[in-house]
Amino acid sequence: MGEPIFLKKVFRQKEQTFVDMLNEMRFGKLNPDTIDRFYKLSRPVTYTDGIEPTGLYSTRMEVNAANMDRLRRLPGPGKVYQARDRSGIDSKGKHVSEKTMDELLEKRTIAPKDIELRIGAQVMLIKNLVQGVLVNGSVGNVTAFRTPLEAHHERMAIAGVQPPEPGMSLGAREKEKFDRAKELQWPVVRFANGRELLCIPAEFTVENADGGMEAAREQVSANRRTENGVAREGKRRG
Repeated sequence: MGEPIFLKKVFRQKEQTFVDMLNEMRFGKLNPDTIDRFYKLSRPVTYTDGIEPTGLYSTRMEVNAANMDRLRRLPGPGKVYQARDRSGIDSKGKHVSEKTMDELLEKRTIAPKDIELRIGAQVMLIKNLVQGVLVNGSVGNVTAFRTPLEAHHERMAIAGVQPPEPGMSLGAREKEKFDRAKELQWPVVRFANGRELLCIPAEFTVENADGGMEAAREQVSANRRTENGVAREGKRRG
């Protein structure tokens, strides 16, 4: 497999002091001066698009607690979506057990096993859908729930489905997606850029060392990031 390659140069940030501060945070070894600099950055955050800022937490447990707290403040019933999981083959050619599949999907995908959404919930895309327009990290609000056919009749864009030309029927691939999801209503999300999209399930995969599929999960690509701020897990390294 060759020697491992370590990337040491930071390209996203040019200010070395800030780079050092981020590295201290990444390794969990902040000195008093760095902590003081971070506290001095605290200020009221204003926004005009109805989308509140992202809250960054250290663990998935904290993320879930923050999201559920905000979700419960929204009026109206929620809809719970259960993921559809399937196992594949590991790099040795053996079938992946259900237990291993669950562990792989929990550790190596951001898509949750189940998710509850309500109208008004703030959500974030966890998968690229439209290059440069609707990408991983795009934020919006749930405005309604629709079946794929209802969305099609309303001429609404559907995640991963190319809309047919006026007067034409759905293609085979689009019809297959509709058939799998036609009985359920999925979230309609209006994003900060004004685009509206029906977010039907997308596939998230875990690959083995040979590039084959070890495990896969189908889940709504707009993850719960609620009304009063997006809560996203911070990844710790080192």
